[in-house]
Amino acid sequence: MGTAITLLIIGLALIVLNLRAIKKEKNSFQGILNTAETDMKDIEVEIGKLRKEFAETLLEVQTQIVSLEKSIENNKGIYDNKSIENDESDETMELDTVHKKIYKDIVDYNDNIIDVVDIDFSKINNINEEISEDKEEKNNNIKINEIKKLIDEGLSTEEIADKLKIGKGEILLIKDLYLK
Repeated sequence: MGTAITLLIIGLALIVLNLRAIKKEKNSFQGILNTAETDMKDIEVEIGKLRKEFAETLLEVQTQIVSLEKSIENNKGIYDNKSIENDESDETMELDTVHKKIYKDIVDYNDNIIDVVDIDFSKINNINEEISEDKEEKNNNIKINEIKKLIDEGLSTEEIADKLKIGKGEILLIKDLYLK
């Protein structure tokens, strides 16, 4: 009977000690949780400030991009209204100069933006793609004009392909699409 009482006392002592440990653990966990919640509020305020700064910066960038797009459209109008008498190489050189100036303006503006972590430059990439497409379009027009000239001279598709060093399929495609 003495061992039963001893085991009972030891069991009760273990239960009491474990209950105290659980209460301390809850209190320490609760304290940590409260501290974390307070820190999260500070972090959320900082995140809000950063979002506001990014939004303002993006608005400035988008405004500049819109003005550059308008400038590009105006330049396209100028080139469309040019007379055909100008040499095609001169037009290409002038177009390259304008595109370089616009590209330089874009690069200069981007250099002025400091400490911006996450900006979507897809619109700037679209402008650069448009510039590339304009150059490509001029080159395609030159090719089309050369092919038309050679067809008017009476050369066959194979002779044109050999002379211009392009595929017969491309010549046939240009013939069907552009020269009808």
